Amino acid sequence: MIYNVYTIKVFNVIRYVGYTSDLDNRTKQHQRDCFNPGSPNYNKELYKFIRETTSFKSSDINLVSVYTTKNKADAKRYEMYLILQDYFRFDGRVIELKESIPKLTDGW
Repeated sequence: MIYNVYTIKVFNVIRYVGYTSDLDNRTKQHQRDCFNPGSPNYNKELYKFIRETTSFKSSDINLVSVYTTKNKADAKRYEMYLILQDYFRFDGRVIELKESIPKLTDGW
């Protein structure tokens, strides 16, 4: 099985990092969850942000594969690497936490 680590960008800024073994289906899930008020995920922060700050339509939500692997554990590791690199800043002397780290959506 092939796993894709992907990003969702809004205003050219990565707003979401995830992984999936079915990029087309996951794209449709994100599109449905963002714009279907009947979806249980409709009020998640990412989707509220997209609806409130953009003129996106469902088709404007695109997942961009940034890493491909045959190993699910590697996909999860790379997903976490991308998430964590955005939360830390290194100035040459010290590593600083820029903001609180989000909760993992699923456990190891």
